[in-house]
Amino acid sequence: MVIEQNRWIRSVGWDSGAIGRLGPSAQLVLLFGGTSILKERNWLGEFKKAYPNARVFGCSTAGEICGTQVSDDSVVATAVKFDYSRLQGAHVPINKLKNSFEAGERLGQALNPAELVHVLVLSDGLTVNGSDLVRGLTKNLP
Repeated sequence: MVIEQNRWIRSVGWDSGAIGRLGPSAQLVLLFGGTSILKERNWLGEFKKAYPNARVFGCSTAGEICGTQVSDDSVVATAVKFDYSRLQGAHVPINKLKNSFEAGERLGQALNPAELVHVLVLSDGLTVNGSDLVRGLTKNLP
Protein backbone atom coordinates (compact mmCIF):
# COMPACT_ATOMS: atom_id res chain seq x y z
CA MET A 1 0.00 0.00 0.00
CA VAL A 2 1.23 3.48 -0.87
CA ILE A 3 -0.19 6.61 0.79
CA GLU A 4 0.09 10.26 -0.18
CA GLN A 5 -1.32 12.97 2.06
CA ASN A 6 -1.84 16.62 1.18
CA ARG A 7 -3.49 19.61 2.83
CA TRP A 8 -5.13 22.61 1.16
CA ILE A 9 -5.11 25.85 3.13
CA ARG A 10 -6.81 29.01 1.89
CA SER A 11 -3.69 31.19 2.29
CA VAL A 12 -1.24 28.92 0.41
CA GLY A 13 -3.19 26.31 -1.56
CA TRP A 14 -1.73 22.79 -1.40
CA ASP A 15 0.91 23.20 1.31
CA SER A 16 3.05 20.27 0.15
CA GLY A 17 3.40 21.69 -3.35
CA ALA A 18 1.91 19.80 -6.27
CA ILE A 19 -0.56 17.08 -5.46
CA GLY A 20 -1.10 13.86 -7.34
CA ARG A 21 2.16 11.96 -7.11
CA LEU A 22 0.08 8.76 -7.09
CA GLY A 23 -1.94 10.14 -10.00
CA PRO A 24 -4.18 7.66 -11.80
CA SER A 25 -2.89 4.75 -9.67
CA ALA A 26 -4.69 6.09 -6.57
CA GLN A 27 -7.75 3.92 -5.93
CA LEU A 28 -9.15 5.78 -2.94
CA VAL A 29 -8.98 9.33 -1.64
CA LEU A 30 -10.23 10.07 1.85
CA LEU A 31 -11.18 13.73 1.88
CA PHE A 32 -11.93 15.66 5.07
CA GLY A 33 -12.35 19.38 5.45
CA GLY A 34 -13.82 22.34 7.19
CA THR A 35 -17.35 23.15 6.07
CA SER A 36 -16.54 26.60 4.68
CA ILE A 37 -13.59 25.30 2.61
CA LEU A 38 -15.63 22.39 1.24
CA LYS A 39 -18.31 24.84 0.10
CA GLU A 40 -15.75 27.04 -1.73
CA ARG A 41 -14.54 24.23 -4.02
CA ASN A 42 -11.81 26.37 -5.64
CA TRP A 43 -9.38 23.54 -4.88
CA LEU A 44 -11.59 20.89 -6.51
CA GLY A 45 -10.46 21.18 -10.16
CA GLU A 46 -6.81 20.54 -9.38
CA PHE A 47 -7.84 17.73 -7.03
CA LYS A 48 -9.93 15.92 -9.68
CA LYS A 49 -7.07 16.13 -12.20
CA ALA A 50 -4.63 14.75 -9.66
CA TYR A 51 -6.63 11.59 -8.90
CA PRO A 52 -8.79 10.83 -11.95
CA ASN A 53 -9.49 7.15 -11.18
CA ALA A 54 -9.92 7.28 -7.41
CA ARG A 55 -13.09 6.76 -5.43
CA VAL A 56 -13.45 9.89 -3.32
CA PHE A 57 -14.94 9.46 0.13
CA GLY A 58 -15.14 12.01 2.90
CA CYS A 59 -17.06 14.62 4.82
CA SER A 60 -16.80 17.83 6.80
CA THR A 61 -14.94 17.81 10.10
CA ALA A 62 -14.34 19.86 13.21
CA GLY A 63 -10.57 19.58 12.71
CA GLU A 64 -8.43 18.03 9.99
CA ILE A 65 -5.47 15.74 10.65
CA CYS A 66 -2.51 15.75 8.26
CA GLY A 67 0.44 13.70 9.44
CA THR A 68 0.91 14.76 13.05
CA GLN A 69 -0.72 18.19 12.68
CA VAL A 70 -4.31 19.15 13.39
CA SER A 71 -5.73 22.20 11.66
CA ASP A 72 -9.05 23.93 11.16
CA ASP A 73 -10.58 25.31 7.99
CA SER A 74 -8.49 23.25 5.58
CA VAL A 75 -8.96 20.21 3.35
CA VAL A 76 -6.90 17.06 3.87
CA ALA A 77 -6.72 14.53 1.05
CA THR A 78 -5.22 11.11 1.74
CA ALA A 79 -4.74 9.17 -1.49
CA VAL A 80 -4.23 5.41 -1.28
CA LYS A 81 -2.95 2.85 -3.79
CA PHE A 82 -3.57 -0.69 -2.60
CA ASP A 83 -1.33 -3.57 -3.67
CA TYR A 84 -3.92 -6.33 -3.40
CA SER A 85 -7.25 -4.93 -2.22
CA ARG A 86 -10.38 -4.43 -4.27
CA LEU A 87 -12.75 -1.57 -3.42
CA GLN A 88 -16.52 -1.37 -3.54
CA GLY A 89 -18.64 1.70 -3.02
CA ALA A 90 -22.27 2.30 -2.15
CA HIS A 91 -24.37 5.21 -1.00
CA VAL A 92 -27.91 5.64 0.19
CA PRO A 93 -29.80 8.95 0.22
CA ILE A 94 -31.00 9.13 3.83
CA ASN A 95 -33.79 11.62 3.15
CA LYS A 96 -35.66 9.08 0.99
CA LEU A 97 -35.82 6.35 3.65
CA LYS A 98 -37.98 5.77 6.70
CA ASN A 99 -35.17 5.37 9.23
CA SER A 100 -31.51 4.60 9.88
CA PHE A 101 -32.06 0.83 10.10
CA GLU A 102 -33.50 0.83 6.57
CA ALA A 103 -30.53 2.88 5.36
CA GLY A 104 -28.17 0.28 6.83
CA GLU A 105 -30.14 -2.55 5.23
CA ARG A 106 -29.92 -0.88 1.83
CA LEU A 107 -26.19 -0.32 2.20
CA GLY A 108 -25.67 -3.96 3.16
CA GLN A 109 -27.69 -5.10 0.16
CA ALA A 110 -25.66 -2.85 -2.15
CA LEU A 111 -22.34 -4.38 -1.09
CA ASN A 112 -21.15 -7.70 -2.46
CA PRO A 113 -20.18 -9.74 0.61
CA ALA A 114 -17.81 -12.05 -1.32
CA GLU A 115 -14.31 -11.54 0.10
CA LEU A 116 -15.52 -8.50 2.07
CA VAL A 117 -13.13 -7.77 4.92
CA HIS A 118 -13.86 -4.20 6.04
CA VAL A 119 -16.64 -1.63 5.71
CA LEU A 120 -16.09 2.09 6.28
CA VAL A 121 -19.24 4.16 6.69
CA LEU A 122 -19.57 7.92 6.89
CA SER A 123 -22.98 9.35 7.67
CA ASP A 124 -24.69 12.50 8.86
CA GLY A 125 -24.35 12.41 12.62
CA LEU A 126 -27.25 14.78 13.13
CA THR A 127 -29.88 12.82 11.21
CA VAL A 128 -28.70 9.21 11.48
CA ASN A 129 -28.91 6.88 14.46
CA GLY A 130 -25.55 5.11 14.19
CA SER A 131 -26.59 2.05 16.21
CA ASP A 132 -29.63 1.48 14.00
CA LEU A 133 -27.56 2.02 10.86
CA VAL A 134 -25.05 -0.64 11.94
CA ARG A 135 -27.82 -3.10 12.91
CA GLY A 136 -29.34 -2.71 9.43
CA LEU A 137 -25.95 -3.00 7.73
CA THR A 138 -24.95 -6.18 9.53
CA LYS A 139 -28.31 -7.81 8.82
CA ASN A 140 -27.11 -8.44 5.24
CA LEU A 141 -23.36 -8.82 5.70
CA PRO A 142 -21.21 -11.56 7.23
